[in-house]
Amino acid sequence: MEKSNNQRRSNKPMYMCQRGNTAISVKPTWLHRGAVAIRLQHQEGEQVKKLQCKTKISCISALDYSAPAGTIIAEAVDTLPPETCAKLGYREDGKGYIRTLSVTMLDDAQVQVSIVCTFCTRDDDGHICSTGQYSHTEKIILTVDDVKEMVKIIQLAYEAELASSEKRKPQRQYQDSKKVDVVYGS
Repeated sequence: MEKSNNQRRSNKPMYMCQRGNTAISVKPTWLHRGAVAIRLQHQEGEQVKKLQCKTKISCISALDYSAPAGTIIAEAVDTLPPETCAKLGYREDGKGYIRTLSVTMLDDAQVQVSIVCTFCTRDDDGHICSTGQYSHTEKIILTVDDVKEMVKIIQLAYEAELASSEKRKPQRQYQDSKKVDVVYGS
């Protein structure tokens, strides 16, 4: 049985930070495609509540920490379509999930990272639309320095992945090709 790319690559968090009973972690799940998975989770009694959202590294790298309080400095939307939910056995009712990540400046020293999850379905034209039903939110407040450290770690890991994938690229070789000296007229 062939393993998928996700199973071959390490999915251990490259960054983790905990505040109280809430934690944020960044997983390199889609690092080779220029994206990571940001996960927020908190302990509620015996149960762990968690949400995860894919986001492009370019989005995270472009954060403007000088933005005024209340400004959303990064957003990402990750959709898990109804067909995928059914295939994975998550849901059998024709609904999927839309997860939205927001990074909001609270003041010049703090940032709130939140993920909101809602149901989605396909409309008659095949577009995925939020149903407005169900809402699960996870959020954490971090310092700007925490976020800068997270971004630095993500960028370093991505640069290492790019360098590694460049080394793994096979050299193109053409079968039955012959070396030919080409002389251009004088």
